Amino acid sequence: MLYERGLDLYAVELRRDGELIERVDEVFFDTLGETLERLIDDGSWRRIRVQCLLSGRKAVRH
Repeated sequence: MLYERGLDLYAVELRRDGELIERVDEVFFDTLGETLERLIDDGSWRRIRVQCLLSGRKAVRH
């Protein structure tokens, strides 16, 4: 993330293994979170994963 002091704006760079994937210029502070979310969130953190571990006993349904 780069701060452009004179304009009071940010530039956000998405890099993978040192290679520039995408750059977003002129990001205001109040939209910084939304910009980061759009660039790096694949949505998988919202998915609930349930794994049932059984200890040799039969599962009891309630």
